[in-house]
Amino acid sequence: RVHGGVNRVFENMELSQAQHLVVFVHGLGSAGDRHGIHIKSEFDRLFGPEQQMYICKGNTGLFPIHTFYKTCEGIELGGHRITDEIIQIISKYPNITALSFIGSSLGGLYSRYAIRTLFAAQTNPFNRSIRSHAFITLATPHIGVRGAYRASGASLSSWVQTGRDLLFFDDSTTERSKPILSCMTEPSFLDALKKFEIRIVYAPILDDGIVCCETASISAVTNTVSGTNAQSVIVEESMVNGEIAEVGDSWIPADDKSAQIREAAQKLREVGWVVVKANINHKQLATLYPSCARYPSTHTAPLLDHIFARLKYP
Repeated sequence: RVHGGVNRVFENMELSQAQHLVVFVHGLGSAGDRHGIHIKSEFDRLFGPEQQMYICKGNTGLFPIHTFYKTCEGIELGGHRITDEIIQIISKYPNITALSFIGSSLGGLYSRYAIRTLFAAQTNPFNRSIRSHAFITLATPHIGVRGAYRASGASLSSWVQTGRDLLFFDDSTTERSKPILSCMTEPSFLDALKKFEIRIVYAPILDDGIVCCETASISAVTNTVSGTNAQSVIVEESMVNGEIAEVGDSWIPADDKSAQIREAAQKLREVGWVVVKANINHKQLATLYPSCARYPSTHTAPLLDHIFARLKYP
């Protein structure tokens, strides 16, 4: 047990036949692994025993308040916990030959941190070949929230590491010389991402004051796609990479961190992603629960179908 321990990892798991493991990683807050319940239930309904979804518990506490505190301890520590948990699972089940990720909100950043160790060129913690299939994030603040929710974020950042991380604060308490989100665009992190056959980010068009469309879609410019008159929950799907210059007004504040945020966005885009913009908000997208006031009970079904179609393996 390291980085806080994951001694509950293997309770009630039936992975003996799994060849492709899809890991769901939850984000910030007290709900923890409950955020993945609906996605997993739909996944289990559609896929056979050779493809299994596992909801990570490394950042989940025994009680909701413990989960909240664990997810406030920063991207680095949370990412280490996920790394340790996955290594234990892969070691226990030698039949697993492929790995995919679904990172929900902050869970997408935990996942990006974890794969640097799991798939780095210089290491192989699995002691066998594991194919990296799909890397998917749901409403993840890939380039932080500094320009989007500066006022509320500033108060949060004064006492929790996760808030500092999302606002690109330098942290003198660690060995890092720059913000963690800048560190996570270094070659070792990006090379791990490039190993995945499929990379998709899902971004919410509707702003609920938590994660905006711009950071979830890895964009340095203000989103101009509107879902007001959209007939479908999926409003836009496009391919982005660093070779295509972004045009438009920037949402990033003109302060001492703006250059770092822009650089992080540019480097991350160079990896190449499919960007899907959805006509729902962050909370709805991060959990994909089947109902909300804006849409009928089936409004998340097209998104689930879209995700599951890309998770099919081989």
